[in-house]
Amino acid sequence: MTDEQFKALCNTYGFAPSRALRELIDCAVARQEILEEVTAQRDALLKMLKDVLPVAEDASESLGRFCSNEGWAQEDMDRMDNVDGMLPLIRAAIAAVEGEKE
Repeated sequence: MTDEQFKALCNTYGFAPSRALRELIDCAVARQEILEEVTAQRDALLKMLKDVLPVAEDASESLGRFCSNEGWAQEDMDRMDNVDGMLPLIRAAIAAVEGEKE
């Protein structure tokens, strides 16, 4: 906020311009900007998680099918376990981010 905007705001609402009032308004503006940035980042994270979930589910299913059809090499089982272990974490992250939105 420029000095002129601050003075105009004070005149509009009948406040005496002071350094404390200016700092309070600047702080409120900064908090609003931070809130908007955090909200945008949260929305982007939620979109990414929702985009990743079906891909991870498909990967898990494909690995399971592959292991069933081609045999259960330990390396294949480890990969499937890694993907399967990620699914509840992704779902929990989605629920946490969606819960934070409310």
